[in-house]
Amino acid sequence: MAWAAVLFCLEALAFGRAGGGGHYSAGHSFSGGHSYSGGFLSGGRHHHGDGKLLFDLLAAYARWAEAHPLIGVPLTLLILYAVIRLMSAGNDRYVRVTIDRGREAQADSRLQSGLAALRRRDPGFEPEAFLSRVRGAFLKVQEAWCAQDMAPARAFVSDGVMERFGIQLVMQKSLGKRDRMERVEVREARLLMVDSDPQFDALHVSLRASAVDQEVALENGFVLDGGSEPREFVEVWSFLRRPGARTSALGRPGLMEGQCPNCGAVLRIQDAALCASCGSWVASGEYDWVLAEITQAWEWTPREPGRGVPGWGLLSADDPGLNTQFLEDRASVVFWRWQRALWESGAGPLRGVAADGFCDDLAARLREKPGRHEDAAVGAVRVLAVEPGEPHDRAHVLVKWSARGSVLQHVLVLGRRRGVKTDGRSGLASARCPACGAPAASREAAACAYCSAPFNDGTRGWVLLEMVPAELWQRPELPEAAAAAQASGPWDAQLSPVDGLAVLVSAVTADGRVDPQEMAYLQAYAQARGIAPDAAESVISAANAGALSLPAPRDQAQVRAVLGGLIRMSLADGAIADGELGLLNSFAGTHGLDLSAVRAAIQEERVAMYREAKQALASR
Repeated sequence: MAWAAVLFCLEALAFGRAGGGGHYSAGHSFSGGHSYSGGFLSGGRHHHGDGKLLFDLLAAYARWAEAHPLIGVPLTLLILYAVIRLMSAGNDRYVRVTIDRGREAQADSRLQSGLAALRRRDPGFEPEAFLSRVRGAFLKVQEAWCAQDMAPARAFVSDGVMERFGIQLVMQKSLGKRDRMERVEVREARLLMVDSDPQFDALHVSLRASAVDQEVALENGFVLDGGSEPREFVEVWSFLRRPGARTSALGRPGLMEGQCPNCGAVLRIQDAALCASCGSWVASGEYDWVLAEITQAWEWTPREPGRGVPGWGLLSADDPGLNTQFLEDRASVVFWRWQRALWESGAGPLRGVAADGFCDDLAARLREKPGRHEDAAVGAVRVLAVEPGEPHDRAHVLVKWSARGSVLQHVLVLGRRRGVKTDGRSGLASARCPACGAPAASREAAACAYCSAPFNDGTRGWVLLEMVPAELWQRPELPEAAAAAQASGPWDAQLSPVDGLAVLVSAVTADGRVDPQEMAYLQAYAQARGIAPDAAESVISAANAGALSLPAPRDQAQVRAVLGGLIRMSLADGAIADGELGLLNSFAGTHGLDLSAVRAAIQEERVAMYREAKQALASR
């Protein structure tokens, strides 16, 4: 009887199919076609002759094993073990491939849904025509950047992006250097995501390009840094436009081509994105697509559909024009003005965008201890929460950024007088006079030179009240219903690849040392997620130097949420390798979770991702 049971198991295993349901065929096809099950199912029909032959062979083996138990028993157990492992591996592969195809299906479905919604409002929009414009804009921006004169690109970039370029060029010039890019080539431009809200439509474009990128001395062109061969890089460019804008039916050139989309005149713009012919603020998003953010691919994450901002309903009920895009662009302007203030060792550049109290405190600190950041770069800007209050309503905006030797996060607390409402006409014009729309006479101006309206008292718009390291930021106290939105602070389950690396690096370096094997695991983790070697090295070096600013999860629920995000990222790239498992265990151990919790979380995320993938594939 024992050998009969073994025979039954072997036969059952032989006829079992990897994956446990659904059809799998070569070429990643999951519907129709041939189904492979141990080689004995073909074209969906069972071959009885082959089955009888297999049964006879197994029966003969069973008789032999019973006659020679000293050899037969261990050999049979070994065969059973091998078959079970093969079946398990087949099932794992099926699940991995299903998750991979499901993620593609989800992304494609989201993209097509967003495009369909956009085309209902703008029937003339054509993705390929838009991407062709973006390629041209990309080359124009690179040329202007290398010439250290962003005027040719001013018309189609937001105030926040322009501030970023401006301070970075100031830094370059003061150091006597500039970027030189040669053999610039756009290898691929593709739409990643389309999303919309009542205030803006957004297009996120992945640009894969290559160039010979060098730093050269301004005085003599001597190469200071960079190689002589082209290097490939990937950036995500995010464009915004007001929902009422439409694509020209005649294919008329627009902002990216240097023409006013309102009147068609050639734009001659210096600091202010104002058309001299018709007086339109062309970079507001009211007429054409405006570049609102440039993100390295490893720092970009899609906005989660339906994601709420705690407290949003409390303010938007009285201010229907309130929007995250304007707040984030405003925060970018403020951040880069702060960088310029540090660079110049004075609060002047902040006077037009920050409250007098903040500026006075900064000026005093800089007199006592000047300090600046070289090679500053912003990774992400995101609204964390808003809250009503007296005398100011407040918006808490997270800025993730880095500089030479540091990886940092700060929360900018912006304030606006209670009762002030968003001007729906301003669009993305976040560095203009909020009263008359005129540009500031200078960055040091605290009032408008044209209408005398104050810039920095919060009576017209948002100004900087506080700037807090993210690890010290306190979530505002809100009514329970307002606080129940999905946003969960500086760290949540929606991690970018570089966020994930920073979390793991922080855990690995918690004991003050990183052994060579851990370093190899971290480098492999970064490489698998497309993080540039120098960017990964910056995160690791910052951690070793104690300059990696990373907010601690506030409770075990957030620890588990971050762990889930790390696991989901790893599973999305395939199986979790032993090295990655070690990194996950380090993170869990640092925050009071044992290894069983990691194993349980991996299984939970795997099941959830598989279920989501099956649903996405079924709905195609």
